[in-house]
Amino acid sequence: SPTSTRHPETTITLMPLNFNGRERLEKCLPGMLREAQNAPVPCEVWVIDNHSQDGSRELVESRFPGARFVAYPDNRILAAYNEAAKTCSSPFILLLNNDVELGENFIAPLYERLIGTPGAFAVSPRVNSPSESECYHRRRLGRFFHGHLAAHPGLPGAGGGLYLHGGAALVRRDLFVELGGFDDRFFYMEDLDLSYRAWRKGWSCIFEPKSELQHVGGATTTSLFGAERKRGIKEKANNLFVLKQVQNPVWLVNFLFWSALKLLKMVFTLDRHRAWAWAETLRLLPSILRSRQQQDRLDDRELMSRIATLELEP
Repeated sequence: SPTSTRHPETTITLMPLNFNGRERLEKCLPGMLREAQNAPVPCEVWVIDNHSQDGSRELVESRFPGARFVAYPDNRILAAYNEAAKTCSSPFILLLNNDVELGENFIAPLYERLIGTPGAFAVSPRVNSPSESECYHRRRLGRFFHGHLAAHPGLPGAGGGLYLHGGAALVRRDLFVELGGFDDRFFYMEDLDLSYRAWRKGWSCIFEPKSELQHVGGATTTSLFGAERKRGIKEKANNLFVLKQVQNPVWLVNFLFWSALKLLKMVFTLDRHRAWAWAETLRLLPSILRSRQQQDRLDDRELMSRIATLELEP
């Protein structure tokens, strides 16, 4: 029975992240509470709330008493997890978007893969979405072109992945805290930056297709800012990631070349969103370069090779 297979010494805290997502919580929380109850280890659910003003607290406290509502005084995006991880006592935390519906038996494969893989930091599930770009059906590997590190699909089985999925990943809480959590300067690509830091320290991010969920994809950021502003946010994040993390000299030259072309195009098209992205990049450049000096040394191509060659048994 599920009760007899539980391990009382191990606990997972499910942490759906929320900002004015009352309707999405109403839809996804029943499945999260169900999977927490059916998991092979004791679980709890914390709704990590970024200062919602839409009745999210009232919904959770009245309709879902099995979940704890953890409210923050401002919108910290993914960085809200940093404080939550420090106050949580569970050895594992399950990071979740508020627009995901968990499949049946969702937690067990992630948990078993995480504790069964030496050096594993995080495990991400198979993600289904109406948007093809949001699907995560295979391991994500990386290649650098046009000035950014792009993820491309690898093999479909379990193994190393370029990054933990920011909308659904089971992580070791102590390593998450040790790494410093998500970098709040990014506002996008925080999951890639965190995963890169983990890989460079010798810890791995794993893809486990036996766990599945349905993800709406980008619902919060797109509805908040619109597609064009989101494009600027993504460009700023890419700039910060490259300047903080990329060490391979060929990749850096590629970034500088394409950045020059983008800036020329910005001038001729009066692209205000790109102008904002580069103004933010320059504002944050001193602190990003200080962070760059603190990163472990490992060439990016060697890192990509480590990710690609980490294949695991089904």
